[in-house]
Amino acid sequence: MIQVFLGSAVLCSVAMAELQDAKFLLMSSTRLSKVMYVALPHGGPDSLSEPLKPQPLIETGLKSPGGICWHPGSHSLYVADVGGSAVYKYRLGFSATSVHIVGSQEAVAKDVPAKWVGCDVLGNLYFSDETGKTIQKIDTQNVMRGKTTAKPIILYSAATVSAMGAPNGIVVDNFRMYWVDDVGGSGAVMTGLLTPPDTDAAATARTFALKDNTIDGVCITPNNLIFTGTDESVDPPKGIVYGMRKAGDDGVEVVISDKLKGPAGCTWDGDGTVYVADAAGNAVMAIPSNMGVITPYKITKTVDFEDATSLVVVSGTVPIGLATALSSIIFMLTVQA
Repeated sequence: MIQVFLGSAVLCSVAMAELQDAKFLLMSSTRLSKVMYVALPHGGPDSLSEPLKPQPLIETGLKSPGGICWHPGSHSLYVADVGGSAVYKYRLGFSATSVHIVGSQEAVAKDVPAKWVGCDVLGNLYFSDETGKTIQKIDTQNVMRGKTTAKPIILYSAATVSAMGAPNGIVVDNFRMYWVDDVGGSGAVMTGLLTPPDTDAAATARTFALKDNTIDGVCITPNNLIFTGTDESVDPPKGIVYGMRKAGDDGVEVVISDKLKGPAGCTWDGDGTVYVADAAGNAVMAIPSNMGVITPYKITKTVDFEDATSLVVVSGTVPIGLATALSSIIFMLTVQA
């Protein structure tokens, strides 16, 4: 009997290890009204002989999805549906080679003008309202309980933050949020606290970078901030990927690549790659994220996908507590055997 349990535990451990190694790139398309995915290669983008072909994840129930974000603690994907004026939650399930929806679509916020959305480690949601010119928050307690009647909290507004214009892409870490902004036809990257003070919140927002051209999307790595823009003063328009130190101490951004057609969102894979959605180019491109010094770099086509809009990398990584418990069971069974 012990041998049966031990064999089952070992097989389970191997399956979990394979699952932990599997990563998937999720991609929204506003034009197609879909969210698709690809399984990322273990050897990275440079190991591909040809671009990956997307597989369906969400094909119905969305009107014009924009930003997407991932909360690993609850295995939940959040989608800002601009056309549906809602933010939806989907719980994901995984195998070593695929990802799928578990259960049904759940609205965590209705009648909200969310265009892009970001998640923090607790599951709080932050979204940009381009028309209302605000950054808003949906409290985690309401998200986890599936409530749709709670009113989002306005954190930053162009009415009080003079540097703000019309916010778009947004990303968060454990302490701060970063968003891109259309300020009178120019593009800005701005940052603010996840929990600004009740009084004088505007004083905690600041501008990281300001460009003459539009800025479309933003993502972060532990050390760097990556953002995308489009120079429409040339024909054809030139899509650009910029990089700068996340601390923003020197305030200098570097053009990593200007070979895109019209980029949108981007995301870090948690390892050595940043993926960039080239909406006008109908593709997802990849650049290295572990550069010690940010420099111009070759960009690699990774996925063919029409109107690639927003991206996020997800995995079925087992929570540390569960992995530890399983290891303990295997150890005890081994000793008893």
